[in-house]
Amino acid sequence: MRTGLCAAAIGALLTVAWTPPASADTIAFNNGITHTGGTITSAATGVSVTSGRIDTVGNLTTSTFLPVSGLCGTFGCLNLTTGAFVGADASDPTRKFNFQGGGSISVTGTADGAVATTLYSGSFDTGANVTLTLDMAGGAYTGNGVLSGTLDGGTLNPILAAALGVPSNILSGSSSNNFISFAFSGATPPFGTGNLTTNTVQLLPSAVPEPATLLLLGSGLAAAGARLRRRKMQFE
Repeated sequence: MRTGLCAAAIGALLTVAWTPPASADTIAFNNGITHTGGTITSAATGVSVTSGRIDTVGNLTTSTFLPVSGLCGTFGCLNLTTGAFVGADASDPTRKFNFQGGGSISVTGTADGAVATTLYSGSFDTGANVTLTLDMAGGAYTGNGVLSGTLDGGTLNPILAAALGVPSNILSGSSSNNFISFAFSGATPPFGTGNLTTNTVQLLPSAVPEPATLLLLGSGLAAAGARLRRRKMQFE
């Protein structure tokens, strides 16, 4: 009976060791200037965002912020794609339109020694829709709106991750892109093209144990295994 309990305890420890929890830190890429350039295009094949401006990245938990420059003029560059059009959202079918997840999302540029490179790359959660919401006023579309979706992990540039004090492995996150001047390509929304204004990508890194913590955990498991073997020999 005791042998079984010890084996179960070791199994539980192994499970915890290989399941990294979410970090307490939140990493955010964004820009704070209205009408910054770049475009959003919506079609039956999906939504794409091209050359969205990103000018800062920061750790919101520690208030560590860095400028981003580079590949979109003098600023960082956000590009993304979603999966194909799903249909109108039942909660608000005249304003909200759903697209499949998947696709890709990336931020490229220069930040704290990570020069002219990919600062973040990932994709949208395939288990959740990406939603395009169009604003209305007086029963008519205003041309304004937002694209929002849940991210399925990804990777932060290791140099940038070190500067922000977080691991480079990302567990989850979210993306939000505001736009204006959206013009429909046909009589029926939501297909068309608009101009990007504000862009925000928020990321939750994994909380990877430090090497010393992993060493202690490994030593503890080895000791538990040795005790288990001695107990088994005593009962045989």
